[in-house]
Amino acid sequence: MKFISYAQNFEDVILWRVLKTIKKGFYIDVGAHHPFRQSNTAYLWCSGWNGINIDANPKSIEIFNQVRKADENIWAAIVSDEDAANKTHIDLICSDSRELDLGASVSETIASERNASRRISVPTKSLTQIVNGVKNKTIDYMNIDIEGVDFEAILGMSAWSKLPKVLSIETYQKNVRDILSSQVNQQLESFGYELKYHIGLTSIYVQSDFDSTH
Repeated sequence: MKFISYAQNFEDVILWRVLKTIKKGFYIDVGAHHPFRQSNTAYLWCSGWNGINIDANPKSIEIFNQVRKADENIWAAIVSDEDAANKTHIDLICSDSRELDLGASVSETIASERNASRRISVPTKSLTQIVNGVKNKTIDYMNIDIEGVDFEAILGMSAWSKLPKVLSIETYQKNVRDILSSQVNQQLESFGYELKYHIGLTSIYVQSDFDSTH
């Protein structure tokens, strides 16, 4: 079977090696952006997987609804449990010139650094709400890429009803040594994850008891 990579830095090649033993698995793609362009889940979807795609940009979700019709496609900004409990909406700050802005963020600091100024009011959800809404299924893979608020998204893991077998998350440290000492790594290690790969800005973690060799 010919492999067509859709991910930004061939992350899906590594993910397929890790997840190849799972047929028709289930994913949650947080900050999904586009069904194909720079997508870590596109190859999985093409291979018969399905799942949940979440993005704060309404245009992204419109496209997902057209393409991944069997998936659950959610228009929402993923925030911490505390913020989701206290804020029904939050501003997504994005570029004036791009309808699908990969650099859009709910972080005022990051938006300022990227000279973004256009604001869209977006409903909020926490990953706890998303995960705990998944019934009668395991979560085989979760991708988190939400432009600077990735750590906040995983702070509530103790309240998750289940944990994904494999999790990739955007990390901004300059080298592996700094990643290993980061808050993200400490949080994920405390829930049984091991850092297995790092490509570009993506760190790929695997549950210590998940065997991908068969």
